[in-house]
Amino acid sequence: MTTGLSVATYNLYQGAGTIPAYAAPSLPAMAVELRRAFATMEASGFPERAAAIAGELAAHRPELVGIQEVAYWRCGDRVYDFLEILRTELAAAGAPYRTAATAITTPLAAHTDGDVAGVTDRVALLVRADLSVGAAGEQIYRTRIEMPVPSGLVAIKTRGFAWADVRVGDRPLRVVSTHFEAFDPDIRLAQVGELIDVLDAAGVPAIVLGDFNAVPDDEPYRLLRKHGFRDAWTEANGDADGFTGVRADIAGPSDVWQRLDYVMHRGTELTAGAVTLLGVGRLPSGRWPSDHAGLVAAFA
Repeated sequence: MTTGLSVATYNLYQGAGTIPAYAAPSLPAMAVELRRAFATMEASGFPERAAAIAGELAAHRPELVGIQEVAYWRCGDRVYDFLEILRTELAAAGAPYRTAATAITTPLAAHTDGDVAGVTDRVALLVRADLSVGAAGEQIYRTRIEMPVPSGLVAIKTRGFAWADVRVGDRPLRVVSTHFEAFDPDIRLAQVGELIDVLDAAGVPAIVLGDFNAVPDDEPYRLLRKHGFRDAWTEANGDADGFTGVRADIAGPSDVWQRLDYVMHRGTELTAGAVTLLGVGRLPSGRWPSDHAGLVAAFA
């Protein structure tokens, strides 16, 4: 049980895109593209980026952290597990967290010459090691992208959410980490509706953390507001920009320019007293920590 609550959300950036792999004309060509994506991911310097993200989270010590694009990359015998890398860095920074729940959303892999190359996308919810949680779990949205690709396969791209129940004072609270569809607005809106239905059925106060892939003028945001969700950023900061996405190149000059990431809450009897952007400074290498900024929100 806790009184008051601090939460954070951060899209980690998986380090490389997968569209060329989906567009490959054959499975061997897909494997080639995935190996190229793996090399691009390595060049994005996730260990350095994870250390920086962990340092910022350790400075705030939120009880729960929603993370998106929690990639699991494999190329032959080389593996990058973003979840374990980040948790290791958090522990090294003096802020150990455990994984409350993980949703495996879209796996993509191809075999060639006996090797496997691929990436699995995930969303996760971390809980600070000293905090107790009740029930926890994950769910995949029914609404998803299904499309034929040149290799002759049907690509299925799913999204989902991870959740856990905690208590704030004597009241239950469900905390959710999610990442809505990026490219199809109709699917994105349907996924938002699915999440609202799940939370309505749960019948408990809720905080939703995540990359919504929608700005405040878009329908997903308006639908959440219509169903009683309050935006922690505007609650604490009024009309301040609060931009979180998306940097075109994490080693380039571009910075964030729109609001895509949110902390939203409903029925909590809490007020967001301070909501702060994370990841707004460059690293010694010149990279940004991610293509998104993160958010940390302190409720009282």
